[in-house]
Amino acid sequence: MAKMADTDFHTAARILERRDLDTLAIVCRAAKLEPRLFLTFAVLIQEKDANAIGRAREYGARYNAVTPEAAMRTIRFWRIRRRSGDVAAA
Repeated sequence: MAKMADTDFHTAARILERRDLDTLAIVCRAAKLEPRLFLTFAVLIQEKDANAIGRAREYGARYNAVTPEAAMRTIRFWRIRRRSGDVAAA
């Protein structure tokens, strides 16, 4: 996921560990990944949710709520924070 979304391994690992759909939406939008790929990642990280596939519409709404411009601004902000030594950015 990190390579496809052009983000660092630590950010991708935190998304997976936290099962953070909002951050996943930001990263996928910024990387211009297709909504289908975002939904695949979302269902996979929500594996303990027995109805994860049934909630695809909700996940899609999260993806669509993030504009590409806002996603890119967020990614730029995280990169600046990371360069300044804030490893926990994102």
